[in-house]
Amino acid sequence: MGEYYNDNDLERFGEVGKHCPDLFKKFMDWYGASLQEGVLTKREKILIGLAVAHAIQCPYCIDAYTKSCLEEGMNLDHIPEAVHVASAIRGGASLVMPYRRIIRWIKSLCNMEFIETSKNITVIPQASKIETLQVNVGYRCT
Repeated sequence: MGEYYNDNDLERFGEVGKHCPDLFKKFMDWYGASLQEGVLTKREKILIGLAVAHAIQCPYCIDAYTKSCLEEGMNLDHIPEAVHVASAIRGGASLVMPYRRIIRWIKSLCNMEFIETSKNITVIPQASKIETLQVNVGYRCT
């Protein structure tokens, strides 16, 4: 079957619009307009594009935006810093979302109210007594 990603495919991007040319033209107009200088410079927008490309892990986007960054005069002082910002935000989202979903799931399952502090979750059952659960690594409650 071969490789899923082929760097030669990037040059064929225009073929994406072959079957829906009107929609592809609208996309390309929008895409081009989004990179036009405004409050942000074109250079800043390209660096943002590179960071987003890494966050969404699109190899074609990474290649295209790395090339654009280099064409705009950026180097290994700029590019890794932007990638680290995107990676840190992506990593933070990976850490926070499961925790928030667990709390939502427990609330709906147990029909309880939660009061959250930095390390403890106070569970208030609808009936009476108050329990405090210590949240440990791995989201286990003891």
